[in-house]
Amino acid sequence: MELSQETLCQLLADKVRAYKVQNPEKHSYTYMAGRAGVSASFVERAYKKQLTSFDPKRTVSLAKFVCTEEETKSVADYFADKFIQENSDILQDAIYEKFIKKNQSGIPAELNRLLVQENTAIIYNLSCLGAGVSEETAQKLFGVSGLEALESLSSKGFIKKEEDRFKGQYDNISASFEAVKAQLGFFSKLYKPQNVGKKKNYAFIITQKMSHDGIIEAQEAYREFHTRIRNIKDRNPGENDHFMVGFMDNFLTEEKGGIK
Repeated sequence: MELSQETLCQLLADKVRAYKVQNPEKHSYTYMAGRAGVSASFVERAYKKQLTSFDPKRTVSLAKFVCTEEETKSVADYFADKFIQENSDILQDAIYEKFIKKNQSGIPAELNRLLVQENTAIIYNLSCLGAGVSEETAQKLFGVSGLEALESLSSKGFIKKEEDRFKGQYDNISASFEAVKAQLGFFSKLYKPQNVGKKKNYAFIITQKMSHDGIIEAQEAYREFHTRIRNIKDRNPGENDHFMVGFMDNFLTEEKGGIK
């Protein structure tokens, strides 16, 4: 049962009324309030459909007393959905940050420090692909320093050699935000303007003064895009070592600011 404010108000009124009819000797507002753990005036206003705003704790407490278990769950779901709708941006940020921190829990601090070094970061990202990275690829990209990056990562146990390829031992999504920031710049150097129009790459830059609501909406669009890209990647394994990056932020460090 999905409730709106109107149907919630009606449900409580009907249930309080039904209880009073079924329990003629114990139907006073004071008695019901004591059993439900709410005030008598709250029960009376529920009975008369005079509740214009709902306190989650008191409303669920009353529902537990007069409603069925399924109806009480619907009441709780109403408040959960309402809270999520009103705090979606905060919750999404908190969930994302918690996810990143959880993934970082098993990542050695030394690896995160290495991932702010360009050659090492690119080599490590390649090692996290299914097939891993070969010495030939590392040397083709960075010459001798590419091979040195392989040796450094391997000697510390962050990558392991399997036949002729090296494979990362930690998911690259687990890098710290500082490492991610550094890698955005590294990957931008691998963007090839000569591939434009060949169905190999894509790039855009948008700058705009926006309201806070607009920023939140744009951030949500990025999240949806991120999810879609990951789904496409998972459905289309192949031989091409491809990369995609994306980010957005404001020009100034202050949350509310802009270039005048």
